[in-house]
Amino acid sequence: MNTNENLHGTLVLVDPQLRDDPLKGQGQIAFIKYASQQRDEIYVGFLDGKEAFYQPAELMRLKNRDQLFDDLNNGAFLSFNDFKALYKVATLLDRGTNMAHVQALEVARDNPPIWEKALEHLPVQQKQELAHHFSR
Repeated sequence: MNTNENLHGTLVLVDPQLRDDPLKGQGQIAFIKYASQQRDEIYVGFLDGKEAFYQPAELMRLKNRDQLFDDLNNGAFLSFNDFKALYKVATLLDRGTNMAHVQALEVARDNPPIWEKALEHLPVQQKQELAHHFSR
C-alpha cells in the first residue's frame, strides 16, 4: 500500500500559521490529488480550482471522529465554547458526507483553541511505510 492510495482525496487544511506560502493558501481547505514519494511533497487542489505543492507538515487533517468523541468525554480543560465547537466538528464528521467534512474543517479552522484536539499535521508516512514493508 502506498501513500497515494492512503491520502488520495483526503480533505486537508493548509496550516493557518504557515508563514511562507507564495499561493497564500493559509487556512484554505483543499483535497489531496497526489503524494510524491520521491520529493516528499503533496499535490493538493483547492476548492476554488487552484493547485499547489505542500510539505506534509504544512497540511492538517481532522482527527478521526472516535478520537474527537473520546476527547469530548475527557474535556475537563475545554471552555464551554471550545466544547461546543469540538462537539460540532465531531457531529459533522459523524454524518460521513464530504460536505459535512468540509464544514467540520471550517469550524475547526475558525476556532484556534480546539486545533490541538481537532486537527493533526499529516505524518511523513512514506519512509515509515517503506520500512514497514521491508521489515516483513
